[in-house]
Amino acid sequence: MCVLYRASPSTCCRALTSTTRAPYRSIINNSAASTGGAVSTLRNDTTTLNACTVSGNSASIGGGIANRGTLTVDSSTISKNTATSAGGGISTTGGSATITNSVINSNQVNSSGTALGGGIDCENSTLSLTGCTVNANEANGTNAYGGGIYCLNSTVSLQGCTVNGNKANGSSVGEGGGIYSFNCVLTRVDTVVKGNNATTANDNIFQGP
Repeated sequence: MCVLYRASPSTCCRALTSTTRAPYRSIINNSAASTGGAVSTLRNDTTTLNACTVSGNSASIGGGIANRGTLTVDSSTISKNTATSAGGGISTTGGSATITNSVINSNQVNSSGTALGGGIDCENSTLSLTGCTVNANEANGTNAYGGGIYCLNSTVSLQGCTVNGNKANGSSVGEGGGIYSFNCVLTRVDTVVKGNNATTANDNIFQGP
């Protein structure tokens, strides 16, 4: 059973009612014009997804989930979501996201311009992944950064994770097939980042400046 908890009624969960606790196995095939195809949280919200499948959703930013508050994802699958700008699976901006024992796979950002974070887009945030698999995600655009994970001005930690088979496909620039990190504190413990692809540089990890 998937259970989604919301600490604030201002949270927008596109597939759900306004109740603070609702059981669902899946949140699928929803769309939003701007942020959060399935789930979109506000700055003061606290949201937990446990044993959920978030799949087939779409938005400009955060095809599956767009977070600006405090997000916890446990034992869940975030897959086959799409965005046109950033965060095919998950986008977290100015908040925090803790993801454990979950799979983020086959999400895409498809952009005519710049594509950020096929699996996860993390900007000005704190992101923690433990026991997760991030694979087969794609950032596709003129400029593509972070097929698996894109992080900017953030603190990011991965423990016991696998990041593989992700692609940064840029017709002009494609960097960081697995992870693209710029001006971040990036920590990896017992984590494998391999078998990723970028069209111009840094198949597995780009870390700058």
